[in-house]
Amino acid sequence: MRNLFTLTLSVMAFVTINAQVMFEKTYGGVGSDVATAAQQTADGGYIIAGNSNSFGTGVYVVKTDVNGNEEWSNTYTNMPGTMQPGITQLTDGNFIAIGDDDNGACIITKINSTGDTIWTDVDSNVAYVGGNFRMAVTATSDGGFATTSFDWDISPMTFISKFNVDGINEWTKEYAPAGSEMSVGNSISETSDGGFIVVSVSSQGGSGDAYCIRTDANGDTLWTRLFDSGSDDIGWCGKETSDGGFVIVGGKTRVNATGYDFWLIRTDVNGDTLWTRTYGGDDPDEAWYVEVSDDGGFLISGETQSFGEGMSDVYLVKTNSVGDTLWTKTFGGIQDECGRYCAQASDGGYVIAGLTKSIGSGDNDFYLLKTDESGEVSVNTLNNTAQNIEIYPNPMNSKTTVYFNNPNNTEYQLNIYDITGKIVKTVNNITDESVIIYKNQLNSGIYIIELKGNITYRNRLIVK
Repeated sequence: MRNLFTLTLSVMAFVTINAQVMFEKTYGGVGSDVATAAQQTADGGYIIAGNSNSFGTGVYVVKTDVNGNEEWSNTYTNMPGTMQPGITQLTDGNFIAIGDDDNGACIITKINSTGDTIWTDVDSNVAYVGGNFRMAVTATSDGGFATTSFDWDISPMTFISKFNVDGINEWTKEYAPAGSEMSVGNSISETSDGGFIVVSVSSQGGSGDAYCIRTDANGDTLWTRLFDSGSDDIGWCGKETSDGGFVIVGGKTRVNATGYDFWLIRTDVNGDTLWTRTYGGDDPDEAWYVEVSDDGGFLISGETQSFGEGMSDVYLVKTNSVGDTLWTKTFGGIQDECGRYCAQASDGGYVIAGLTKSIGSGDNDFYLLKTDESGEVSVNTLNNTAQNIEIYPNPMNSKTTVYFNNPNNTEYQLNIYDITGKIVKTVNNITDESVIIYKNQLNSGIYIIELKGNITYRNRLIVK
């Protein structure tokens, strides 16, 4: 399934080919920073939001330029209990971040272009008992915004709320299919007629289905659809297509196995199914986001355990207009990565945002990738991280020496991972340009050597 002999992670690569910017960047601190939403901004840069405990517990927002360089970041600690933070840029150029507090109350914060809070509000228009969790937000063409949420009550249901530019609630409505035990709205998008499409997961009889809600501009239901593959399913994201239909992505339970495959559903304007497709391999693969590309095809991001280098990697699937695969890409290292957002960038390439555990500063970091139109991050993605690290002798018997470039005597930490991704040995406070590794308790086998400091270096070690 995975070949650790060919660890091919390109870290912090940046090139420009035919005016298409490409890079791979991480953002965060020593704790856990998990991106759950992102967007390309009007100035060509990117805004990313997610959970953080590195810089105070709350919604962590990072703004970058077009090349992925951080312009500012801030943690909004008034939203410490956030389940799935969201972010969107309004027509006035400012941003709306959504989350919740420790009691499950919905918090909405308006942020200006430099990250300062303009106002913050507790949305009391949605009654909650066990807690109400805001899940997604979208800007609207009238200058306001809309959100989807669910009430963690005895009978949870999906809510849509519409707000004006000043955060005044214009209406809130609830939706749930008949017989539903739970309905959780996971994404919301404005449609071309000013209405909304919400994709959620609905649970009935202990089994999940993808549930799609189509409303007009006032939140009145035009139609709803349940998509049931015959097994346990989930719906994560939906977008309108150029013909007025919709594309929906989620997870379909694998046949005679645990976990999901990528599941893509194409509907007509009335929500009736035109076709469905699944993508994935022999192990669980879960899709999180879908976007319609300029060529009429679709871009899907998520995570894969079937392909790539690590325990799970970012999985990017590009299809044509009828769902046939044009190409797939994986990104990541020896641990966990996930792509929670994807889109076609203004230069024709693609952007993916999510989380990485393999590289960066902490336990998890925000992960932002910008590819060209073919899904490539750099001209040469072959083992760029391993070129600056030498291990000799390799294979080793009793000891070996790791050599790397550290002219400023920066402090590094060395981690040794076994083939399952578990850290089996750590050496701290390395400031020289070499470190000796003794066999000691290392059994014969294949290991990954990782040096983490200002730069992350990796290479493979064989122990005899």
